[in-house]
Amino acid sequence: MYHATKIRDGRARSDAPSVQDRPTRHRPAEQADWRDWVAALGPLPKPTLQAFVDLGMTDDEIARYHRIPPTCIPKMRRMWDIHCTC
Repeated sequence: MYHATKIRDGRARSDAPSVQDRPTRHRPAEQADWRDWVAALGPLPKPTLQAFVDLGMTDDEIARYHRIPPTCIPKMRRMWDIHCTC
């Protein structure tokens, strides 16, 4: 059971652990980057990538347009089963 105590300025203070006391979870940098790269395609990343592929853009062109590494586009196409028709 946690107890609340009053401090000088009249606010209550609890001895319960605070949010600052919780350990932080860190995502591996690669995972964080991957999520950022997928998010760069917008709120609907799969249909967005499909549209750019259907327009005949190369992986490098799509990556340059969205400012993400060119190696990400082939990985996303494989993950979402989007085939290049070029």
